[in-house]
Amino acid sequence: MSLATDVERLSQIPLFTHLEPEALRLLAFSAETVVLKKGDRLFEAGDVADCAYVVLTGSLALEYHEFEKTAPPNSLIGETALTVITSRPASARALEAATLLKVTQPTFRRVMQEYPDCAVRVRQHLAQNLKSFTRELESLRQRGFVG
Repeated sequence: MSLATDVERLSQIPLFTHLEPEALRLLAFSAETVVLKKGDRLFEAGDVADCAYVVLTGSLALEYHEFEKTAPPNSLIGETALTVITSRPASARALEAATLLKVTQPTFRRVMQEYPDCAVRVRQHLAQNLKSFTRELESLRQRGFVG
């Protein structure tokens, strides 16, 4: 895919909508393309998570114990790994041939350093996501689904 196409695809990801066009170009230029065949494993639960993936084409199955969720095109997998090294909570495998963009933590940090106004907007986005997640978790706890 071309740089312009990658920039366009990245601009559709909620986290990356907060980036200026120049920041998106730097992110797209620095990202690595990953091509998977049907059935290929991208990562396993417990693996170190030090990058995120944007699904460009195809789809992936995210498997957590007996639960499975499909990540279609324009999905961002591993958003947290852009800001902190952690471990993968789920495994991921290609449900069909897929093309992904791998965005590493150092690349993301570089973009945030070079575009501080974008960094402020991204921080606000991440904070809002964390608040929403916390509310959902509390709701589940009150209904007895989480201990």
